Amino acid sequence: MKGQHKPHLGHYYAVHLRPNEYTVQDCDHCDINIRKLCTPSSIDYQQDLLKVVSSLNQNHYERNWKETGISKPTVLSGLVNDLMVPVPRCFPLDLMHLIFINLGELLILLWRGTLKCNVTDNLSSWDWATLTGDAWQAHGKVVADATPFFPSSFHCPPRNPAEKISSGYKATEYFHYIFGLGPGIFHMILPSKYWKNLCKLVRGVQILVQRHITGSQLQEAHSHLVQFMEEFENLYYQWRVDRIHFCHLCIHTLLHAALEVMRVGPGAYTTQFTMERMIGNLGQEIWQPSNPFANLARRALQRLPSQCTEEYLSGT
Repeated sequence: MKGQHKPHLGHYYAVHLRPNEYTVQDCDHCDINIRKLCTPSSIDYQQDLLKVVSSLNQNHYERNWKETGISKPTVLSGLVNDLMVPVPRCFPLDLMHLIFINLGELLILLWRGTLKCNVTDNLSSWDWATLTGDAWQAHGKVVADATPFFPSSFHCPPRNPAEKISSGYKATEYFHYIFGLGPGIFHMILPSKYWKNLCKLVRGVQILVQRHITGSQLQEAHSHLVQFMEEFENLYYQWRVDRIHFCHLCIHTLLHAALEVMRVGPGAYTTQFTMERMIGNLGQEIWQPSNPFANLARRALQRLPSQCTEEYLSGT
C-alpha cells in the first residue's frame, strides 16, 4: 500500500485518507478503500525483488525501492524454496509486538497528550488527551489496585502505568491493561466517542487471540477492526497533514489480522510469546561470553534427539 509523508520529510506513514490540501508528489493519491484491500502473492514479491536486485545503478535502485517497498532480499531468501513456505507468506502476523506493544504505546501517548504535536497543531484541541496530571496518577493507581484480582495463570498483571510504563512494560502487561481492563478503566476517562472506538478494537483483538474461532466470530472481529480503523483516522488524524504521524503501521496491520487467522490459524498460536520465551531460555544457558554463538549452537544440539545430533556432527 502506498504511504504518505509530510512535506520535505521522508518518513512514510500508513495513511488511508488523503490529507486536506495535500500536494506532495507521488503521495497525493486518492483515498484507499480499506474494505477492499488485497494481499500480494509470493509471486508478486519475487518479481518485485528481482526488479530491485537487478537495478543498474544507485538511482535506479532507489527508484525501484520506492516503487516496490523492498530494499533487499531477506536472509530467508537464501533457503531452498521447495522446502519452505515462500517469502513473504512465511511471515505470519505478530500480534505481540505490532498490536499489544506498538498499538498500546500509540494509544497511551495520544491519551496522555505526549505524542509529538507539530507547531501548526494545538495541544488544547486534543480533546482525547485526558490522561494528564492528577488524572494520570489516579488512573495508574486503579490499574495497580486490580492486581490481586488477576488469576496467577494470567501471568504478569499490569503494573502502575504512571510509574512503570516507560520502564520495560511487557507485552502481557499491555495486553491485560488495554485489552483486558481497558473498557472498564477508560470508561470514565475518555470522552464517549473515543471510548466506543476503543471498545471496537478490544472486542476485535479479544476474538483474534482465542484458541478456537468460528467463522461468524472472525467476521465480527474483522468488522470491528475495520470500523476502529475508519473511526481512528476520523477522530484523531482528521485529514490533517500535521497529524500524518498519528497513522502508525500497527493501525493498518489490524486490517490484515482476520485474513491471517484464515491463513495460519488463531492469533494465540502465532504470537511471538513462544519465540521470546525460547530466546530467553537459551540466553540463560550461555556460559562462554567470549564465543556466545558457538556456545549457543552446542546448547541447541543438546536439545535435539541423539540421532539428529549424530547426523549433524557427521555431516550427513
